Amino acid sequence: IAIYPVDSVIQPLNNWGLAEKHGLTNEGLKRVIHSLRTSMTREVEKKQEHTGYVSNWKFYEHMQFLGKEIITGGPSAR
Repeated sequence: IAIYPVDSVIQPLNNWGLAEKHGLTNEGLKRVIHSLRTSMTREVEKKQEHTGYVSNWKFYEHMQFLGKEIITGGPSAR
């Protein structure tokens, strides 16, 4: 499973002022996004390995847009 580098996600988020809105530096925002994507990758892997797996991770529903990107190793289809 491969995912796009976090750096490719940071610039668009900076354009929205996301780091400032949440009181983060660019590096802090980068760490948060990396952590969320890593956790989502783990959840996708569990779902692929175990039929009927239901995630209890509180951000799973919110991060589902990354699912296809994580599985295919490219940007999510729009």
